[in-house]
Amino acid sequence: MPIEYNKSLHQLNTFGIAATCRAYAPFTDVPSLKSLFEQANAAPFILGGGSNVLLPDRIDQWVLHNRISGIQIVHQQGHEVVLRAGAVSSGTTWSPGPWSMIWGL
Repeated sequence: MPIEYNKSLHQLNTFGIAATCRAYAPFTDVPSLKSLFEQANAAPFILGGGSNVLLPDRIDQWVLHNRISGIQIVHQQGHEVVLRAGAVSSGTTWSPGPWSMIWGL
């Protein structure tokens, strides 16, 4: 995915704060995230769904936007289940009730 410079984050946070960042890149998988970390050359700001986050006017670092979606079972033993969940903003609705019924947990 392309890197955008001086990107507005206004549409990416639920408070609608008119923030900008040095560089912005979404990622949809772990290999992409690793590659972006290497390109950033400094600690990036990781943005999830954009809710409950107050942004400054300017983020003078790379913003990496988690667009990993889905929920999958990593491990299951008896009544214990370990799940891997993507970002809620990426279309993954996180509510344990419906998921436990779908998987018969």
